[in-house]
Amino acid sequence: MERLFVAIDLPHDIKQLIKKDQEIISSLKARLNLVESSIIHITLKFIGEVSPKKVDEIVRVLSFISYHTFSIQVKGIEPNHPKKPRVIWCSIDDEFECEKLHALIESALLPLGILPDERRFKPHATVCRVKEADTELLKALIPLKEKIYGKVKVQGFTLKKSTLTSDGPIYQDILGVNWN
Repeated sequence: MERLFVAIDLPHDIKQLIKKDQEIISSLKARLNLVESSIIHITLKFIGEVSPKKVDEIVRVLSFISYHTFSIQVKGIEPNHPKKPRVIWCSIDDEFECEKLHALIESALLPLGILPDERRFKPHATVCRVKEADTELLKALIPLKEKIYGKVKVQGFTLKKSTLTSDGPIYQDILGVNWN
């Protein structure tokens, strides 16, 4: 079985800016699992575990998705919930373009038996997962929320394979779809 997801990769310079703020967060007493900065991305669709045969079908249908180039702004770090966060992420300002692309991907995958997400899609780039938050963490995030890490021109997406290890996930690109 292969564990797959569809993502928008972020450029190295933005990931490096995020990494500096991850260092601030990691210095706090809260119990967190930081995402390795080199693999921070925007997940468009988590597919999950599929058979190798299904991978070929997924590659086929995703390779036909066409969309226009658009810009996003990677904004500050904030919790997914103001009082009991499970995830801390960078918010994305995109004029609903990621949401529209997410809907196209879900429509393409539905005939393969891959069901749509139950929760409403919200584009974000996960910075860390929270095991146990405290007020110090929530206070430290307040100035980070106002930051802007930069603009990104989105010209496609990537289908990735995720292998979970004790040292964190290892990602491998399976398919890159570019519209230019």
